[in-house]
Amino acid sequence: MDKKITASLKGIYSHGLDSQAGRYQALIEMFKRAYPGQKKYFIFRAPGRVNLIGEHTDYNGLPVMPMTLDRDIAIVASPRKDNLVNAKNFDEEYGTRSFAIKKTIERYPSGDWGNYLKASAQALVNINRNLKGMDCVIQGSVPKGSGLSSSSALVVGTGITLMRLNRMNIPKIKLVGIFSEGEKYVGVQGGGMDQTVSLMGMKNKALKIDFFPVEIKYVALPEDKYSVIVCNSLKVAKKSGKMKDQYNEKSLSCKLAMAMLDKKLRQEYGKKFAISFLGDLRNKKFRKLIEDKRKFTDKYFHEEDYHIGEIANFLGIKKETAVKKYLTLRDGSVLGNIKAGFNLNKRVLHVLTEWDRVEGCVKMSKAGKWAEFGKLMYESHASCRDNYEISCPELEKLVGLAKRFGAAGARLTGAGFGGCTVNLIKIGTESRFIDFMKKRYYKEYLKTDFNPSYINICHTTPGAGLVLTGEE
Repeated sequence: MDKKITASLKGIYSHGLDSQAGRYQALIEMFKRAYPGQKKYFIFRAPGRVNLIGEHTDYNGLPVMPMTLDRDIAIVASPRKDNLVNAKNFDEEYGTRSFAIKKTIERYPSGDWGNYLKASAQALVNINRNLKGMDCVIQGSVPKGSGLSSSSALVVGTGITLMRLNRMNIPKIKLVGIFSEGEKYVGVQGGGMDQTVSLMGMKNKALKIDFFPVEIKYVALPEDKYSVIVCNSLKVAKKSGKMKDQYNEKSLSCKLAMAMLDKKLRQEYGKKFAISFLGDLRNKKFRKLIEDKRKFTDKYFHEEDYHIGEIANFLGIKKETAVKKYLTLRDGSVLGNIKAGFNLNKRVLHVLTEWDRVEGCVKMSKAGKWAEFGKLMYESHASCRDNYEISCPELEKLVGLAKRFGAAGARLTGAGFGGCTVNLIKIGTESRFIDFMKKRYYKEYLKTDFNPSYINICHTTPGAGLVLTGEE
């Protein structure tokens, strides 16, 4: 094994170093075969993440608490003198993508992995009109559709690579906004959590991230008492393709709720109480008003679903205007199935109570009260299921089994609709937990053969950046 590769990886990965070195060596060899004319190469990486608590709060301007993983996107690349991007995926299932960087980059069909490459290029060419292309090989160890942010890691990894190869010097904290906004290119109305933690992650720490503006505080992890373990439900949770509307309904519901709440608060209390995000309710002037989150939500939103016509009527605008302003995505498409209605009461209740749970977990972390931290994880899951409606039978089974085992905490993590659960498991019981889940979930519930990759003990890594350079 190349000693240079191993030495470069020691500061990144705390476990499985030999395996990672073999992975990077294979990537380099594929790159040399694919692009024999390139004599010098650069290797970059961007980690995936698991969110401990704070689901669907980021795009509302409220905090989250994720941590990086040693599952990541690795890219071997060389700069080109023209504007072409040639990207070969290490996984033959995905194939090769090639496109030209220009002022407006046309999208591939919805759901194509190449759109995440284009999202990064589009975001950067908006800043640098002379952006040059690259030849690259890409490999991802973040399971696709797992809720561990494989898509955002790909956007960040591609973006970091293009930026560094073009000698662009942009602080990481500014890249957060560039790449989170840039990822909307694929048609998903998400927030900035995934890009922030991938860029700003730190070994042995979680991140408490606030938004508008982005502020980061590093939070202790219970490494001497509990392990963080992720279980894959094996139900793929895509934020593109057919699942895009289900994901976008949540963020757009919050946008509608904010518009209605803004008008109601201004009518009742005056212009000084105007809001632009639900996160603006953090302001001290709202403290007494939102002290009881359930009472506040019930006061301003009825329990039945709202229809877009009703919302438009309240806002004093035409239905067509409301659809264009609040339900149209960045790619110009309109949210599908808008006739189904929007339960604004439940959506707002989840967002506001989830904010409280994040703040509570920060306090529990500082105090070393991990059992209480775990209870808040269970409460978060219940709200994700009942109020935000992003769970599914597979996730419910996993969380129920974790509780039965005796996990201090367990919850779905990521966008929902499938993907993974995150579990807080007492040190020394990890093997028993894995064996328990292997039998009860994968063999008995799913009736499928178990693969060790389905359950992972999480290990943190640094944020995205350069790993090493090499020459022929």
